[in-house]
Amino acid sequence: MRQLFVSLFFAVLCSAPVRTVTAQATPSLSAPSPLLRVYVDCPNVMCDRDFFFREIAFVSFTRDRNDADVHLLSTGLMNGGGGQQVTMQFIGLRAFAGRVDTLTTSISTDATEDNIRREMVRVFKLGLVRFVATTAAAKQLRVEFEAPANGAVNSPMRDPWDSWIFDVSGNGSFGGESQSTRRSVSYSTSARRVTEALKFSFSLNGSYRESHYTYDDGTSSSFILRSWGGTSRVAKSLTDHWSVGGTGSFGHSEFNNQDLYAKVVGSAEYNFFPWKQASQHQLVALYAIGGATYRYQEATIFDKMKETRPLHQVILASQVKEPWGSFNASLSFSQYLHDLSKQNASAFLSTNIRIARGLSLNFFGTASIVHDQLYIAAGGLTPAEILTSQRSLATTFSYGGFVGLSYTFGSILNSIVNPRLDALNGGGQTFFFF
Repeated sequence: MRQLFVSLFFAVLCSAPVRTVTAQATPSLSAPSPLLRVYVDCPNVMCDRDFFFREIAFVSFTRDRNDADVHLLSTGLMNGGGGQQVTMQFIGLRAFAGRVDTLTTSISTDATEDNIRREMVRVFKLGLVRFVATTAAAKQLRVEFEAPANGAVNSPMRDPWDSWIFDVSGNGSFGGESQSTRRSVSYSTSARRVTEALKFSFSLNGSYRESHYTYDDGTSSSFILRSWGGTSRVAKSLTDHWSVGGTGSFGHSEFNNQDLYAKVVGSAEYNFFPWKQASQHQLVALYAIGGATYRYQEATIFDKMKETRPLHQVILASQVKEPWGSFNASLSFSQYLHDLSKQNASAFLSTNIRIARGLSLNFFGTASIVHDQLYIAAGGLTPAEILTSQRSLATTFSYGGFVGLSYTFGSILNSIVNPRLDALNGGGQTFFFF
């Protein structure tokens, strides 16, 4: 029997087809790539790189700008419909140095994440064709056009809403443990109409927060914090640089001891760059002047239950998005005119700078000198009210920030997408908020 099994085994082995394995040479990283090398950079728009790698197969993506033939820089601004206008710059590097193309697209407010990434892929492909056309991959490219069903390519559309956009939202949360419970409700609604010449917006919002604590001795405490308010703004475009407008706001804030407040200011604004370049860079100077009236829940430290005060404000703000990174900064100074010592000066700075290949610096910082807290209640706060942030605390300054370095190294050409087991421990999960 053993001899029979051995004979059958060798018979099957001899009858199996013989396969020849040929080793493939791994291309050297120093050798020129047959595909265009592209570095994707999305400072403030949704950037699903894995999806881009899968959908745009006629280029090779790199993880560092210094290894790329094209730097694809995408920046976004909020548009009148509540979505985003995305500007995509195709910046030539190395053999394409000096060549820069710019394309724009609009993302609607109801677009899903899949809608957004597919629209970005569509525009990416359009912009990359000019560069790929000079490479060996051009032989595999084909151009297709999806004609409208009615045959009209540029037919004007009538807008029954006349550019008006409305938003309504509400949410609630709750949670608890053995000795504490918490719940909150908030809502907001807004209306806006944005055109090149005139921008108008109005919004209402409110919130309710309640916390309940039970202590070891059997006693308990409850804390409730309410607020609501509204804001209206109008802005008129005068030139490519100048704008004028006004802002009004009103509301109720238990945190700031304000039973009712209202403020109206008029403002003038100058952008040193044309507003059409706003997605790349801005340098804005703004001056506003007006007045505010307050009615307090409790007497303030200045022994006031209500007051009306004139005020003004100066703001200088800058925003830059370039291939080397991004930069945002602002300086703000506000002052009550009835008493010039009642003032507030603040500064804000955030940067994301590429220092060298794979090395980036991230910094965020803010600081304020505070001398304008007219609303601080004269009565003291209990330790529990302080710990649960029930009321604003008197202060003469505030600050905060963070700094970080990141360094990435390794393969510059690996654009393989493999999401297996990414869900374990939350790995690979990315969420985008607009």
